[in-house]
Amino acid sequence: MSALRYKDFQGSVDFEDDRLIIRILHIDDLVTTEIDSASTAQAAFAELIEDYLATCTELGKQPCKPFKGSFNVRVTPELHRQVAMAAADVGESMNAWISNALEAHIERQKTKPKAATVNQTSGIYRSERCGVERAAPQGQKFPLTAGVSLPAKPPNAKRKVP
Repeated sequence: MSALRYKDFQGSVDFEDDRLIIRILHIDDLVTTEIDSASTAQAAFAELIEDYLATCTELGKQPCKPFKGSFNVRVTPELHRQVAMAAADVGESMNAWISNALEAHIERQKTKPKAATVNQTSGIYRSERCGVERAAPQGQKFPLTAGVSLPAKPPNAKRKVP
């Protein structure tokens, strides 16, 4: 599943029965559309949201499924024990400790570095995370995704100050 976002809505793109299906997540209704190409997914999702919002307005209905603020999480007994002990160590309830941990994780996710890119013309690798540009050694490809180990620093590497 790939995730899409538009106007505080989230959607999914799934490949089912040789078709690409977009679905709006976290709402009471089942709203989907089918697309021919992954390259049209974001535009189709935006159109789907606009249509959904217009339909809700026409029907006089709230467009989102409200979140209650509580949900069940199943974890291993060992993790449950570790969380209980960690919360007690800082004088918090497990709910407060878990809520703080979730908020911290969301904040880290918001500031997560962009994926590394390679300029296909020049062969220059650029990491958005650390501002490093490197020329790929002859015959060697740099990874295109963040979070993977890079080859050893080539002799012609240069650091670009952001």
